[in-house]
Amino acid sequence: MGKVVHLVLFISCLSLLWSCQPELERKGIPVWAGLTIDSNCRIQEVSPQTEIVKHMGLTGISVEIPLEVNPREISGSFKYYENHPLDTLILSLQQAVLPYTLSFDLRNPRQAPLQSVDWKKQFTEISGLLLRTGNYPPSTIIFMGELVNPALPPTLLRDFVSQIQSNFQPFQGEIVYAYFPEVFEDSIDLETPDIIGIRYHQSPDESLIPFYRKTNQMISQKLIQWQKPGMIVQSNLLGEEKVKQFRYQLRYWDEKADIRGMILNSLYCRLSLTENESFFALGEDAAFQKYLKQYLN
Repeated sequence: MGKVVHLVLFISCLSLLWSCQPELERKGIPVWAGLTIDSNCRIQEVSPQTEIVKHMGLTGISVEIPLEVNPREISGSFKYYENHPLDTLILSLQQAVLPYTLSFDLRNPRQAPLQSVDWKKQFTEISGLLLRTGNYPPSTIIFMGELVNPALPPTLLRDFVSQIQSNFQPFQGEIVYAYFPEVFEDSIDLETPDIIGIRYHQSPDESLIPFYRKTNQMISQKLIQWQKPGMIVQSNLLGEEKVKQFRYQLRYWDEKADIRGMILNSLYCRLSLTENESFFALGEDAAFQKYLKQYLN
């Protein structure tokens, strides 16, 4: 009888200790669903699935728009008079009263020299897309890719941002410049953005703990040094350990580092949170869905 009592007490103590273990993840970080759209998305298939976003307790949706570097000798393809999936998406978000961020990722697949880029056309295309949001503007505008390349004069994008803030009155939100960790250096523009964005690469196949500890501690010190908040704008949760990746991305931050949010994987035309048939899909991972809901609630 005595052995049974001792065993019960031992198990009770273990349960108590386990329940008292500190949570290592940063709590209270706003989490956004991700969605990537361009003019190739069929309007009828672009659905923000606002009910799911609200049910999960997510803050809102991050809308990412990929753009390509446009050299001067190549004419632009953006046409203001054509319908764009962003029109339908903004209307859905407005009807659901759901906040969103708007990201512009300028890619350079042809490796065109930056001095050959027609920046007037690039900014005209972004302006045209922003004008479509006038009736329901984003809470945050994110710039990444070649738009924030440290090799460019910081005044190039700074002047464009100043024009947005001065002339596009509906937008009263924050500006984010987003970088991969290896680009975090003192030469990036720290004056213009309100927030510094963090783009995670795909996690390594193993050794997640040392990878995220080193990365997040480095970024923490930079944010503290720069006196800027940070935001995870691309989480890149892949493979069979999405829960671990999600948790480790929210760990190892210095308590003085201000992390304003985290954006989940983006898929073209659809939310990764509800999709099952893609490398970036999160809908088929029951463990991730369960942990995410626990974290948010």
